[in-house]
Amino acid sequence: MPLMVIAENSTAEIERIDRKITNLESRVDMEVHTDNQEMNSLERRISDLEDEAGAVAAVAFLSGVLCALWAQHTRRSSLLWFFMGLLLLPITLLVLLYKNSEDLKSGRTQYWTTH
Repeated sequence: MPLMVIAENSTAEIERIDRKITNLESRVDMEVHTDNQEMNSLERRISDLEDEAGAVAAVAFLSGVLCALWAQHTRRSSLLWFFMGLLLLPITLLVLLYKNSEDLKSGRTQYWTTH
């Protein structure tokens, strides 16, 4: 094979490889850009969840405090009711309302008054 034909084939092969490399680089850049967008989206979602978790924790704590205050007023275990209010927020508040209603009906406790 003449040297000129080999050189032309080599040049064509080099150009073909260069096009493939350019194409692959472009695809990699697109994937990196997409991954960065997904990463930013996930970071925002995590931040939002952290904010929501803080709010839920604050509400749960306040629920526990309210349950403990009610328990002290009705001579029940304030520690038990605090943890019930803290951990079982919606259920405990419903039970607390029911028990308070029953206490008022039975005359066990009076309506809260200021002294």
